[in-house]
Amino acid sequence: MNSKLKWLRLSPPQILVLGFAAIIFIGAALLMLPISSRTGEPLGFIDALFTSTSATCVTGLVVVDTGTTFSSFGQIVIMLLIQIGGLGFMTMATLFALVLKRRISLKDRLVLQEAMNQSSMEGIVRLIRRVLLYSLVIEACGAVLLSIRWAFDMPIGKAIYYGVFHAVTMFNNAGFDLFGDFRSLTGYVYDPVVNVVVMFLIVSGGIGFIVLSDLIDFRKQRRLSLHSKVVLSMTGALLLLGFIVILIFEFTNPRTLGSLNWGGKFLGALFQSVTPRTAGANTIDITGLRQATQFFIVILMFIGASPGSTGGGIQNNDVYHNGWCGHRHDAGTRRHRHVPLSACTGAGTEGVNHRTSRLAARSCGLHDSVHDRGRGVPGNPVRNNVRVRYGGALDGLNA
Repeated sequence: MNSKLKWLRLSPPQILVLGFAAIIFIGAALLMLPISSRTGEPLGFIDALFTSTSATCVTGLVVVDTGTTFSSFGQIVIMLLIQIGGLGFMTMATLFALVLKRRISLKDRLVLQEAMNQSSMEGIVRLIRRVLLYSLVIEACGAVLLSIRWAFDMPIGKAIYYGVFHAVTMFNNAGFDLFGDFRSLTGYVYDPVVNVVVMFLIVSGGIGFIVLSDLIDFRKQRRLSLHSKVVLSMTGALLLLGFIVILIFEFTNPRTLGSLNWGGKFLGALFQSVTPRTAGANTIDITGLRQATQFFIVILMFIGASPGSTGGGIQNNDVYHNGWCGHRHDAGTRRHRHVPLSACTGAGTEGVNHRTSRLAARSCGLHDSVHDRGRGVPGNPVRNNVRVRYGGALDGLNA
């Protein structure tokens, strides 16, 4: 019997892949129902599958217009797929488990550790609680502000519905909108409320939950982890660089910023600097951008957001470590420096993911005797980190 059930013993990555695949196909099936279509005609399988995949993977690409093709039921299905995909289906499963007061098993914690890209299971459930709390609070605040603003343009019920939908889709960096005709937010290029709220939602979801937790705890701890410092510095640098480049390249372009006043130019360039970090919304016509601007936006999209966030891309901390720190190391900074092990291995810094700590140690130029790629050296922090990651699994059950 055990041999027959052996194939069911899936690893955490396999569970994540199969879980997302199941959600995508369930979403596609729901979107194919006549009730999901505004006209009552069932949506084709390919279009439904593409839309479900784009929503679950918070990509934002569409083959049919969300606002004019889908009914309220279909739009709610898309919004739920975005929420599940943005936070992770294991995070949502943990929410139901906590509500039902069910104990989180060891295997569930292993999957959560893999999903959140953490080096240890210690405190993983506490982290999930924070992820859920921060997400719901930020989305609720965004929904309230957008609903109040749009109540001046549409009936109050529709304004609340639009506010909730766009708060969820923007925080999760999905980019879906309900305004129809593939317009996105181009009608609000001059609106400071919509621009600021949407940009706040995109950045909040894009910097990652670990950074949000660090920022909230900063008043008590008075320090930020290495991971948070790298993410915040890279995010600020990329946003500033994107704003300057887009403003310069498009300043005289009559199809984008050229026809706007100074306020519109500022908001349009700033918004378009924020949204390529995997959000996908826009307040200016993307097809009207000059080729140089489009190429630059491709670079921003390739970099993407931060680890442990709702966004994608190769992650901005990888660009920092492989670019800036790697350049400093190759430029002749191989001098032996005393660097706290907690800053480079993550052994003493809560919330720094394993990949960031490994890259940090490499970029800090540590000698092989300190970071010897795992060879059996007494007191080797790499081996200690591995021991904490796997040997400390049972210690994390009380989290």
